[in-house]
Amino acid sequence: MNNGKSTLPVQGRRAEKAPIYNKFAGFYDAVFEWVFSPRIVFALGMMDLKPGDKILDLGCGTGLSLQHFPPGVEVFAVDLASNMLAEAKTKTSHFQGRKIHFARMDALNLAFAEHSFDAVFVSFVVSVVRDPTQVIREIERVAKPGARIGVINHFKSEKKLLGSLENLFNPVFVRLGWRSDLAIDELLQGSRLEVKQIRKKRRADLWTAILARNPMTNGHGHGHANGNGNVHAHGNGNGNGNGNGNGHHASNGNGHH
Repeated sequence: MNNGKSTLPVQGRRAEKAPIYNKFAGFYDAVFEWVFSPRIVFALGMMDLKPGDKILDLGCGTGLSLQHFPPGVEVFAVDLASNMLAEAKTKTSHFQGRKIHFARMDALNLAFAEHSFDAVFVSFVVSVVRDPTQVIREIERVAKPGARIGVINHFKSEKKLLGSLENLFNPVFVRLGWRSDLAIDELLQGSRLEVKQIRKKRRADLWTAILARNPMTNGHGHGHANGNGNVHAHGNGNGNGNGNGNGHHASNGNGHH
């Protein structure tokens, strides 16, 4: 692939603005890079990306992930917050060996055709959007059969005390722009994705990485991984080869946490 960047036109219905994360753009890296970048590297390392892969970086924000994609890939970096995208475009020195396209786009209504991407990476986004399950439906729609899906995010703890605290303080975090009470089961409810691994960078880490694949065959349901990363899959076999991502909704903002 040639080095370079390009900007895609804004397409599709979307929310009018993402005010919180537009305000965050100027200081986002200074506050979050030291926390988020090591976990981005960890999650990308689970995905086995290869030269020639066409990758969707969904909710790319200020572009913290861009320098960590392997050379030879083509990345479509999208975000709803225009100020965050502007920051991402300044990181041109990090793009060597990668072709980067930018677009302002709603994660709940992606302007891409079905089966467009070999891989989809979603970092610190799913607890920010209004409808996380619709994000997963859109990922299933635009990802190719067998595509690798990588998610890194904070999820509600399965431990009763911690989970209760996350529920209690969720209204505070919502005012800051993200949810603290999103559980993995809620995210994957009704999903056709085949979960391969669920891992943390460290045992007590606040963020969890999920590796999944878009199914190659018909089916419905998702797998669960235990603490050792082993997956127990289940499903009811009622899915169809077209997926279930044909409905589109506008969100109230893409962002990162």
